[in-house]
Amino acid sequence: MISPEKEEALLEEGCYSELRGTIKPDIVIHAGNPLLPLAVYDFKFPCTSSASSKSDGWCQYTQGPYTGRSQDEVYKEILGPFVRAIKPWLGVTP
Repeated sequence: MISPEKEEALLEEGCYSELRGTIKPDIVIHAGNPLLPLAVYDFKFPCTSSASSKSDGWCQYTQGPYTGRSQDEVYKEILGPFVRAIKPWLGVTP
């Protein structure tokens, strides 16, 4: 886990490779340790490319260490089973 400040510094320094393989969910609910989430939520808006989007709104990774896998699959593997999408037109979805 890296802080928003560290992320910003890496981006400003052009060290994009340092962020390769990291994930960044929109909302993480925890009891004091963000590495032990109780729930994870990610806002889902229609993807611009249907080739990289599943019908449930989760995008497929097309490059990098998670190539060919869906975003929700990766989030669940790393953060635990309670990962949900928030769709503005539907609310929280399984």
